[in-house]
Amino acid sequence: MTLIGSSRKLELPNDFSHLFSDGVLVDPRNGTPMEMDAYSAYLALKAIENISGADYSRERMTLVSAVISRMQECGGFWQHGAWTGSNRESHMRFSAAALRLLCEALNDRIIVTASVVTEALKKHLSYADKLEQGTWFLHDSLETGESGMTHPHRPLKNTALGSSTGNCLVLNTHVDTLCTLIYVLKNVAMSDENKSFFQSQLASGLSALKAALDVKKAILWRYFSGFDVIVRKVLFGSYVQPQPAAHFSVISKRFCRAAIIRLYFPIRHRIRSRLYGFVFPDGYIERDIALDGTGFGYHRVNIYDLSRLLIQVNEFKFEFDGNLIKQCGRLIDNGIDYAIQKPYWSYLIASTKDSGAAILLCETILARLATRTNDEPVPQSWIHAYCVLRRKIKSPSAAILGYDPFIVEESNKDGVVREGWDCLKLRDGRGIAINLAQETFFVS
Repeated sequence: MTLIGSSRKLELPNDFSHLFSDGVLVDPRNGTPMEMDAYSAYLALKAIENISGADYSRERMTLVSAVISRMQECGGFWQHGAWTGSNRESHMRFSAAALRLLCEALNDRIIVTASVVTEALKKHLSYADKLEQGTWFLHDSLETGESGMTHPHRPLKNTALGSSTGNCLVLNTHVDTLCTLIYVLKNVAMSDENKSFFQSQLASGLSALKAALDVKKAILWRYFSGFDVIVRKVLFGSYVQPQPAAHFSVISKRFCRAAIIRLYFPIRHRIRSRLYGFVFPDGYIERDIALDGTGFGYHRVNIYDLSRLLIQVNEFKFEFDGNLIKQCGRLIDNGIDYAIQKPYWSYLIASTKDSGAAILLCETILARLATRTNDEPVPQSWIHAYCVLRRKIKSPSAAILGYDPFIVEESNKDGVVREGWDCLKLRDGRGIAINLAQETFFVS
């Protein structure tokens, strides 16, 4: 399977020990502590149990124990050191995954004390920044002035939307925290005091999201974003695979790509940090406003997280802003369309040679299909893209295997596995079966 986190492929349960180093759950890319792979593996083990009827509760308990032990060793909240090696560095994407894993463990009765989750969530939410409108949940502890550490990626200081100068306004992590917050509110029994606090944090976080997505674009932004659309077409077009004999073409494309990144992106970096727009007219969504903008894969992460947020919103009784929800739906649809059309598609396909991260787009498509109305047809272009990626990546993620509380419901335990098909249940209760070879599908 493909783990959502490091995007590495593991055979479970045989490769279970590969998740650990000296008893600590680690990121294989740098050997530092990380909980995202553990959460993805936990979900995958449950999916395999549903399919095969096997029992991997011992392995799941081992994952939960490792997460809790690490939290306790770190003084009550996880430390990661992925960039600096310091125990003052925590990453909120990682701790959010840990929180969701603990929610799963609570529902599965592996742990029985809800306060383990609620107290850790309070600490997670403390990494935040008050904006002019609402609260922005940070990407990492280095964005706080209290860490006393230099950010290794040298973000440009800004005060966009009334933020503090160290806040990079990382969109995907903010949305991921909102998803996690709703999930805890939905699934964890808590006191009225805690519920009121978390709901106030949710309302404030949604206000900040609305402010970020509703930035009124001046004429400078329109000129800049229009030019940027053209440059990115050239950049992503350079990932198109030439004919095997076209050696010169390969060299020229690499030179073009390097020139754009070296010459244009430093200028783009400074302009973007002053105009601070996230959404471009072609459907591309930027990850942040302060980093260098070369994390092109984060476009698919942004739409993945927004699609998960819509599912949580649909399943939670709360007073949500209807305009914000509609806007998120449009952004997801436009973002999927952008991702599956050239030239970004060329970049996406090229990335599958080294990583399984593009599987996120498959999960995004599944999640979005569950929140579109029944009278909206399933775009064949989405199914085509889904099938192409699945054939290339091969190893499914937990959601595609049939279990992920943010993407799909638990699939029917009928033991039927059709070769060459992905068959699962969408979050809205409908079943979908996709023939990966013929690129056909059935929705029931």
